[in-house]
Amino acid sequence: MSPDKLINKLEALGSVDRKIIRKLREQVKSSEKPLKATSILKYLVKKELISESDARGLLKSKSGNTAGGDSMETRISEPEELLMDNVDDDLEVAQVEQSLSAVIDPIPRDELKMDRAPKGKKPVNTDYFDDTASTGDNEVEESTALGEFRKIDQKNQWASKWPYIGGVSLVVLTGMVVFLSVWFAGASAEEQYDAAVKSLNSHTYEDAVTKFDEFIKDNPSHKNIDLARTFRVQAMLRSKFDAKKWMETITTGQQLLPPLTQDPDNQLNTVRDDVGFMLTESMFHESEKAVDLKELAEMEAAKKTLDGFWKFIDNPLYLSGTQRKGGTVSSFIAEIENNRNAINGLINKEKSYSSAITEIKTMGEQKQTDEA
Repeated sequence: MSPDKLINKLEALGSVDRKIIRKLREQVKSSEKPLKATSILKYLVKKELISESDARGLLKSKSGNTAGGDSMETRISEPEELLMDNVDDDLEVAQVEQSLSAVIDPIPRDELKMDRAPKGKKPVNTDYFDDTASTGDNEVEESTALGEFRKIDQKNQWASKWPYIGGVSLVVLTGMVVFLSVWFAGASAEEQYDAAVKSLNSHTYEDAVTKFDEFIKDNPSHKNIDLARTFRVQAMLRSKFDAKKWMETITTGQQLLPPLTQDPDNQLNTVRDDVGFMLTESMFHESEKAVDLKELAEMEAAKKTLDGFWKFIDNPLYLSGTQRKGGTVSSFIAEIENNRNAINGLINKEKSYSSAITEIKTMGEQKQTDEA
């Protein structure tokens, strides 16, 4: 087989870069000493630019056809013997290597797209050309025929893509996890809030307080956090009020309402009418009990308590102007005022009566019987 025909077959095989094919043709034409096809094949196999199986296939295809100008010198009947066992192998390969090194070396490495061919397989295209005269896994040295030793990083380009693909997949997966976590957390927060409001509207106030506490603890930055704090206070007041614990309703309001009003984002206006109603009715009932007291000390203690309650309740944050002007709350306020005045009258009357009794006793002791 002539070198030209071999080069044609190599080009048809498609496993050798076209730049190398072109340079080989130029070298064959310009070479003073004809190159043998077998020597070219041996050199390409040695450099693993083609596989042994491809080389044998080329030679076998020749052995059955000697037409076309092939000389007897290039006829091959035993392809494997010519590739492996010829005693002149070293000399021929050295000659071809010396010739072809001048052909292959000038080609810039970043232009060559050939990778090592696995034994028995076709070479595959990659992003670089590797001279694989060395057996190292990650680094190989170029042939001394090139004039110097240079280490080339040898990597499997297909394998190198997997870390990139894996990294992208990890980023996408992480993003999905974060999105779903936020989404489910948001859904869970909405469900918590809705469940607490439902309990409040169902008049199960202690359950509502518990659910609002959980919502506030778990979602301190939620859009409904201020409403939740306000509704929690309303539920606590209602739990006392509906149980007719009038005194506890007012004292609970004294404890919880002032801190709530300190929050600039408080939503007290949404429950103010209900708060005003609960506070005024509770104070009305407490004033009614105070009117029925008989002992001066008890009446004076009740008066002091009622004065403190009214000072707390008489606040536009808890009682709107509309409530004061009419309706049930207005009636409670009027009754509270009447009872407070009645208590003051009873206290004054009791004090006058006690003073008179004391004076009578003193006169009796002084023998002022008629006057007494």
